[in-house]
Amino acid sequence: MFCHLAAIAGMLAGWITTISIPFGNILGPLIVWLIKKDTMPLVNSHGKESLNFQITVSLAIVTCLLLFLLVLPLLLIPVIWVASLVLTIIATVKASRGQFYRYPFTLRLLK
Repeated sequence: MFCHLAAIAGMLAGWITTISIPFGNILGPLIVWLIKKDTMPLVNSHGKESLNFQITVSLAIVTCLLLFLLVLPLLLIPVIWVASLVLTIIATVKASRGQFYRYPFTLRLLK
């Protein structure tokens, strides 16, 4: 659950405070996963899933920013951000119930 919550905290850190953490949505779950992956198997699976999803979201946003000359990618960034937030909250609730959640549209980089 903390892997998913750390991603939300990283996403919101730049919006709530004046301190912007680049790729904070990846750093939070990465730290939790690296600390607890060997001692807690559920954290290992949820951590990898959370990291894969947050990496996918970051790649999508960076791609939109690189294509800034087109209007459509710039309009997609808020949609990606809201979808990421909603899916991360769903994953957090599932993890708090002890259930595994697989994010849709995710690149499976960590196996």
